[in-house]
Amino acid sequence: MEQLGVAVIGCGAWGYHHARVYSELPGVRLEAVTDLDPRRVQRVTERFNCKGYSSVERLLDEADVDAVSICTPTVTHFEIASLALTARKHVLVEKPMTDNVAEAEKLIKRS
Repeated sequence: MEQLGVAVIGCGAWGYHHARVYSELPGVRLEAVTDLDPRRVQRVTERFNCKGYSSVERLLDEADVDAVSICTPTVTHFEIASLALTARKHVLVEKPMTDNVAEAEKLIKRS
């Protein structure tokens, strides 16, 4: 069975939990994480033995991932989800999906 490669974008409290759960799921490989705070990235990469990136763009370009969890502040969800969808990744966005309904509708149309 091929493993699903996943990445977590945002390593705060929710992102840490997403990383933990992915690292424990059968058939899933936690490949990478990114956060603006390098200390958070280091904490997660050391704990769950995955790659760390300093930017979303680098992660999407370089990491071997099929899907991403977006665990960042709501105001960033639209931009990050748009980048991930453009990179042809499956996307899970922490709630709320976006900062407003118009952005959410745009993401739905893109997927």
